[in-house]
Amino acid sequence: MKINRIHLENYRIHDKLDVEFDSGINLLLGENGKGKSSILEAIGYALFDSELRGGNQREAIKYGKKSAKIEIEFTGIDGEDYIVTRKIPGSTSIYKKDNPDFQLIGKEDRIRELCGIKGDLKGIYDNVIVAKQNEFISSFKEKDNEREKIFNKVFNTDIYKKIYEGYSRDAVNRYEKDIEIERSSMENIAEIMEDPADIKEKLEFEKGRAKEYNSSLALLNEEKSKVKEFLNSYNTLNLEIEKLTGEINALSESIKNKNEEFTKVANSIKESEISEKIVKENREKYEEYQKYSQEINILKIRKKELEKIKEECLLHEKEINSLEKLNSEIDGEIKVFENKKENNESLLLERKNKLFEIEKEIIDKKGKSVEYKSELSKITPLLIKLEEFEKKLEVGENNIKNFEIKLEEKLEDINKEKEKRKYLMSENLENQLSELEEHEKNKKLLEDEILKKDLLLKENEEAFEMLKTSYCPYLKEQCKNLDGKNIDEYFKDKREKYIKEIEEKKNTVKEINNKLINKNEIMEKIIRLDTLSKEIDEKEVEFIQEKLKLETGKSKIENEKLKLKNFKLENNIESKEKLSEIKITLKTKIDSLDLLKSEEIKGGLEKEIENLNKNINIELKNIEEKKIVIKENIKTLEEKRNFLNENKIFSNELITINTNIDKLEKKTNSLERSSNLYLENYKKAMEKNELEKNLENIKIIIENNQMKFKEKSTLLELKRKDIESIELEKIQKKDEEITSDIEEIREKLGAVNSEVETLKKKLDEVKKYEDLLKNKRKYLEKLNMKLELTKIFREKIKSMGKEVSKNMLKEIEILATENFRKITGRGEKIVWSNEDKNKYVVFLDGDRGELKFEQLSGGEQVAVAISIRGAMSELFTESKFSIFDEPTNNLDTERRRSLADSIGEILKNLEQSIIVTHDDTFREMAQKVIEL
Repeated sequence: MKINRIHLENYRIHDKLDVEFDSGINLLLGENGKGKSSILEAIGYALFDSELRGGNQREAIKYGKKSAKIEIEFTGIDGEDYIVTRKIPGSTSIYKKDNPDFQLIGKEDRIRELCGIKGDLKGIYDNVIVAKQNEFISSFKEKDNEREKIFNKVFNTDIYKKIYEGYSRDAVNRYEKDIEIERSSMENIAEIMEDPADIKEKLEFEKGRAKEYNSSLALLNEEKSKVKEFLNSYNTLNLEIEKLTGEINALSESIKNKNEEFTKVANSIKESEISEKIVKENREKYEEYQKYSQEINILKIRKKELEKIKEECLLHEKEINSLEKLNSEIDGEIKVFENKKENNESLLLERKNKLFEIEKEIIDKKGKSVEYKSELSKITPLLIKLEEFEKKLEVGENNIKNFEIKLEEKLEDINKEKEKRKYLMSENLENQLSELEEHEKNKKLLEDEILKKDLLLKENEEAFEMLKTSYCPYLKEQCKNLDGKNIDEYFKDKREKYIKEIEEKKNTVKEINNKLINKNEIMEKIIRLDTLSKEIDEKEVEFIQEKLKLETGKSKIENEKLKLKNFKLENNIESKEKLSEIKITLKTKIDSLDLLKSEEIKGGLEKEIENLNKNINIELKNIEEKKIVIKENIKTLEEKRNFLNENKIFSNELITINTNIDKLEKKTNSLERSSNLYLENYKKAMEKNELEKNLENIKIIIENNQMKFKEKSTLLELKRKDIESIELEKIQKKDEEITSDIEEIREKLGAVNSEVETLKKKLDEVKKYEDLLKNKRKYLEKLNMKLELTKIFREKIKSMGKEVSKNMLKEIEILATENFRKITGRGEKIVWSNEDKNKYVVFLDGDRGELKFEQLSGGEQVAVAISIRGAMSELFTESKFSIFDEPTNNLDTERRRSLADSIGEILKNLEQSIIVTHDDTFREMAQKVIEL
């Protein structure tokens, strides 16, 4: 992978910063305090989710700002360019550079994949990819316990210890507790379970009784079926009689209705014949009425057309009067516009003469102004330069004073924190914490045991409540296993035993809790001690750097004073005050010319002339527009007068039409009654044929219904004779006797079946208990097996971390030895051991024998350390990318030179590396130098 660009906003000391990186070695060079390490911190935080310094987001935001942003552009191992953006506060997003609208899902997994990291993203970055200040060599020189903590974390082998002390121990406790609960549960089930042989014997007896009852019931049901068939035939005959009676009544009603309808239709035929006679008498007058009505409608249409023409003529007369009046008004307006035009032309000539005079005056003033400004332009830059020198000196001297005060405050602060650290170290906090952790382990074991006893006590109480009357709620009978026992005493002994054990363990837990009260306080003190030590180291380094800055600042101020003196001599300046007096005199002369006022007068005249010309043109335009309007109005007047002359003839035609309409309306009024009689009777006269057909159909229906009535009446008499011959009461009595016998047998059979079902349920319940006991035995065997396997697993996992690390160390030894030989050209072998007595000890094996890391020279230590880090990077990642933060910090000259040579040899195989430093040791080997 390769980082191409970093963009920071309001992050730490940076307002806005853009840094671009190339392939190969990139040197980030600058003095302490320039924010170099902040850039690396931003890479780790945004890309690899590494922790911020101090762990506080608020401190990472520049003072006075509300938020910060980190944006990193990088090339993944797939060759594509990506951008990661992290906002503080806020979320992180990742997307392809060429597709910013499509965010990638699963940020951590995608970065791990794109950067070629195998394992924990943050862990590999913090411990393999990046080498932080003061940690490059020191991790190999730590004491055994510290080395073990560091490299167990790097190799992720401390997980085996956590499994041994945490999950696996909890599993053993859980299995032991489950085994005890299952055993107790099995004992309780065995006590309440009934003998299945007794239940089976009772069940067979009841099944025999049920068989006898079912045989008797079958015979009675057969006899009842025969009686039921006879009753059904009686009911069917009864229904047929009711149906025939209904049909006869319906036919009688239908015959009556049809006779009434026959009479109505005959009357309607007589009325139709009368209407037919009226229609024949009035047909001629109706047709004459229709003819006159059509003539009236034609005349009325023509009348409307003529009235419309008359209205248009009246409108044209009004418009002619309006246009004649308008032309007279426009003539008056034209005369007003001509007078205004003459006045504006006279005023224009006067203003042009004044403009010529003021232009001549301005030319004279401009000549003098150029002369004064030329002299002023020479003096102004000199004055500005003098003010800059004096201001810079004043600010510098104030800064030096403030810096000296701050240094004194920092020194006092460091001494105070050293006193606090000394006091905390005297309390021997680590030993106190170890004792408390042992107490916590004991407390957890006791709490697990209390939980087990509580469960057993609860089960004992539930069993007592269920069986305190010796009656089993499941089998609905006396529990045989509790016959002859004192139930209260039986359960009371168990209860008292459990309560006593619980109380004893709770008291022990209470004592431990009293001892653990101060644990948080001790933890806080340990954290505070660690924080104080780091803060003191950082502040002491910072104090030395700030002191060097102070001396540099004083030297710069002296140089500035010397520059000021030389500047005055070079430009022949007596003093700043003298130069200021000359500048004021020149400005006064320029102001007295009052060129601006003359320019304003000129501008006013030019604007006035322009407005006068505009006004004259407007008046001319208005005159022309009014003349055009008059011309158009005259043309319109002629058109309207012609229209009036053409349409005078139509008024006589309108009078004639009105007379004709009146005559025709008198004729229609005399014929209107005959026309109405014709229309009213025409429809009824046309209905005569249809009514005659309908009358014939009704007559046929009446005859058919009378025939059906006679047939159904004869059939009804026959059915009534059949039903009277049946002895209904005798049959019904026999049916009641059979029904009573069936109900009695069914009642007895129900009781027997109920008993059979109860016995079956008891058998099922016993079977469930037997299956439950069988399953519990299997489960108990499985729990015992799991417990045994877990104990074996714990024994093996205890040593597994060491075995895993040994295998990994062998691979690292091979790669690290190759790196060492490339760097030094020597044949020694790097050996990295992790035994009980040698926790992660590094040896160099050669002609001198096996030398521990501490016994090596400074240059050898650097070469070995860089070789191992290179091997781990190759083993744990495919990124071909590394970072070194101040790798030469606190190294002597020999170690610094050796580190530069070693890093150069190892880094040439990487795609990209970034080295952050404040010295020039690495400048020659870098492909790109970035200075801050």
